[in-house]
Amino acid sequence: MLQTDSNQVGQLIRLQNTLTPLNDNEIAIKYKIQNRRIFLGAESFFFEEGQATLYQNAMYSGLKVDDKGESLLVGLYNENFQYIQPDK
Repeated sequence: MLQTDSNQVGQLIRLQNTLTPLNDNEIAIKYKIQNRRIFLGAESFFFEEGQATLYQNAMYSGLKVDDKGESLLVGLYNENFQYIQPDK
């Protein structure tokens, strides 16, 4: 379970095998553990060649999580929670 703060930043608060129960400000997210590491299924972000410097200071990843706990990485954000817009 992740608990979100006022900036919608999630912090891992506990592991459980079911999607419920949930407390206020909690999000159930599926995970797997390999070699004592937790994976949420959103560990990779692919970007166009030549765009590495744009993303090098990313501090946060944006995840969409559905009601089944499946997550999708939708973007990267800087230390001020601003979406890093790719160059066009």
